[in-house]
Amino acid sequence: MKALVSGFTLLVSAVAGDVYIVDGETLVISGMPVGLAGVDAPAADTAEGQAARLAMQGFTDGKHVTCRLTGNSGSWRRSGVCYADGEDLGAALISDGYALDCPRTSEGRYRALEPLGIRARLPQGADCAAAAP
Repeated sequence: MKALVSGFTLLVSAVAGDVYIVDGETLVISGMPVGLAGVDAPAADTAEGQAARLAMQGFTDGKHVTCRLTGNSGSWRRSGVCYADGEDLGAALISDGYALDCPRTSEGRYRALEPLGIRARLPQGADCAAAAP
């Protein structure tokens, strides 16, 4: 793992073998759990959640993964914006219909990427539903 500090931003990066996908919005990069800021993926124990996890695995397989950490996301993981070979993982998951934008943590960054009608198909998580417009 490489940890770089640029101003007040902490970046972590890893080669493909050091990345483990926990669920559709969480990965472990060189031992550090990171939740994708602004991403609301379905629960891991649902068919949609399993599809989101597999999609994230596909987006990261064989790629260099970098996360710009933005804060804490619960007690067990950090939050951040993560990239696989420069592609924003949150944007990829949301635009492909595997997750929703979470306005509480995205500042609207991903909402325009949601496919038409996706909110009728995927449930909004409780942490994000309260902040939804």
